[in-house]
Amino acid sequence: MNGRALCILTKDDFRLRAPGSGDVLYELLQYIKTQRQALVCGPFSGGAFRQKTPTQHCLCLLEDCRLLWDYVYQLLSDARYEPYIRWEDKNAKIFRVVDPNGLARLWGNHKNRVNMTYEKMSRALRHYYKLNIIKKEPGQKLLFRFLKTPGKVSQDEDSRLEQPESQEQDRMDFKEEMLEVSP
Repeated sequence: MNGRALCILTKDDFRLRAPGSGDVLYELLQYIKTQRQALVCGPFSGGAFRQKTPTQHCLCLLEDCRLLWDYVYQLLSDARYEPYIRWEDKNAKIFRVVDPNGLARLWGNHKNRVNMTYEKMSRALRHYYKLNIIKKEPGQKLLFRFLKTPGKVSQDEDSRLEQPESQEQDRMDFKEEMLEVSP
């Protein structure tokens, strides 16, 4: 059973599967889920801040982010993360990392990697240079530009997936033409 299926189980399901400790296991899972939400959505330690912000809104966007550049893009769309990262020129898709260590901690919490540092995270960012997704702005510290956005990349992947089918069809047409016998 994977984690998603485990999270769907009710308290009664836990009691049925583990009669001696089902209640405790269920409560532990609920506690872990609430702590996970706080780590992903509440970067500030103040309890008052968390009460003002709806955690569900944040989780819909951030919990699905598996790639660093997608996560960074989602953080940029939420003003609560401006102490960590902010747009310098939104139209040109230029952003600045304000607090590199804080951003690394957020990414580490999101990926359940408590030892995440900016040095480790920046290695992943540099990987995106080669893929033409993110570019470092020359002569500027901690200033980057998105060359592609998450929506744009998924459209590009869809078109790449369609391309082999059309190439396959072209090969089929070519074979058929070669098999035609003239009268």
